[in-house]
Amino acid sequence: MKHFSFFFLIAVLSIPSFGNVWRINNNDASADYSTIQSAVDDIFVVLEGDTLMIEGSPLPYGSATLNRRFVIIGPGYLQTENPQTPVNNASAVISGSLEVTAAGCKITGLEFFRNSSTGIRIAANNVIITKCYFRSGAITFFNSDGCIIRQCILAVVRRWNSSYISTNIQLSNCIAPESLNSENLQFSYFENNILEGNSVEVEATYFRNNIVYSLNTNPSSFNIISANLENNLFAGNQIDPNTYPSNVASVDISQLFVQNGSTDGLYELAPNSIARGAGFGGTDCGVFGGQFPYVLSGLGTVPVIYDFRTEGIGNSQTGLPVHIKAKSY
Repeated sequence: MKHFSFFFLIAVLSIPSFGNVWRINNNDASADYSTIQSAVDDIFVVLEGDTLMIEGSPLPYGSATLNRRFVIIGPGYLQTENPQTPVNNASAVISGSLEVTAAGCKITGLEFFRNSSTGIRIAANNVIITKCYFRSGAITFFNSDGCIIRQCILAVVRRWNSSYISTNIQLSNCIAPESLNSENLQFSYFENNILEGNSVEVEATYFRNNIVYSLNTNPSSFNIISANLENNLFAGNQIDPNTYPSNVASVDISQLFVQNGSTDGLYELAPNSIARGAGFGGTDCGVFGGQFPYVLSGLGTVPVIYDFRTEGIGNSQTGLPVHIKAKSY
């Protein structure tokens, strides 16, 4: 590898990876690669199982095809809105699409540009997508099994068409601020999500711990198919609590959330929210409950340096006093 910045070194030492770690930055000539695709194509250097650290940049990153198994880690999103985010608060924004054709890829911490051609297209098994922000675009499944979507802000999740088979898809702890239409796709678990748009179309084996509402109270299109529709909160009268007694209808949304904060912090539960403890097994309903609570700004498990200070001038003999504050999630 070429050049290691201090911040990059801290992150590398903390990544649970068995392969090499490579810097991707389209605005820093010291990085190992300037595009995701150039790293993927360097097959004799960047090996299957390696980690690609996509660094924040004022420039968007283009499309790439992941035809080998990689771990893709971005810095998160909405970093100027939330506390204890990285000193460099630029996101890694994808302006095209990521085509995933290799099983076992993991993608986290990326932001997808607001146009209909962006997103992630999955034609592989056991792909995991976490902590990504889809301003628009879609997560599209072709033939796939055992994939997981978790702790994201979503737009569209779909199967390309009915000729493809996608099974055992799990979606949890995600925010869908616009309509969520999971076209031709059946989930195994659909849990601890917030569905806010004016159209909700979901089919899942287990649909539980979700909060379903619309700015218009009752979605214009509402269709939830599930054999296990349990412990959900609905703002309207879309379900009959007599038929589904563990669910609650006609919830006052103004009493659920804190009503202030960042774009994603608005979904934190109010101290006396009815959603607290209302989920299956006593967990909270919504994205901050369950086994994998939502993390503000999609920050990763690697340490985030949110405060960096130094005093004076150092040299090789005296060193340089440095004070940092870091946190991992």
